[in-house]
Amino acid sequence: MEITVLGTASIGGSLVLARRRGLLKNPLNRGEPVEEAVDVFLVDATFWWDNELERISGIHVTSYQLGHVPQEEAVEILKDADIGRVIYTHFNHTNPAVDPTSVQRKIVENMGQEIAHDGMKISL
Repeated sequence: MEITVLGTASIGGSLVLARRRGLLKNPLNRGEPVEEAVDVFLVDATFWWDNELERISGIHVTSYQLGHVPQEEAVEILKDADIGRVIYTHFNHTNPAVDPTSVQRKIVENMGQEIAHDGMKISL
């Protein structure tokens, strides 16, 4: 997935990419909570459920064991955060949120959060 980022922190915008689970609760990795103001927060959404691989393919490994916060938890953690835009990226093909008609996609959208898409442009 290609994401184009327009703007920089030097003009007053901030973008955080959280790939590792520790950054979700501490996105700037400086001891502040996730509620610190960020304009755009890109979040890894590899799996919707912690046990997604077991549910789908019988593989007994969890999302957390692979270093990913399940998206269903991330949606809740970030729902009241002081963040301009929460955008989920890096999806496994088993994550139901990639389907625009799924219940999971509706949950994300109802929280005012977004699913990244090919060619998406983000302005800061």
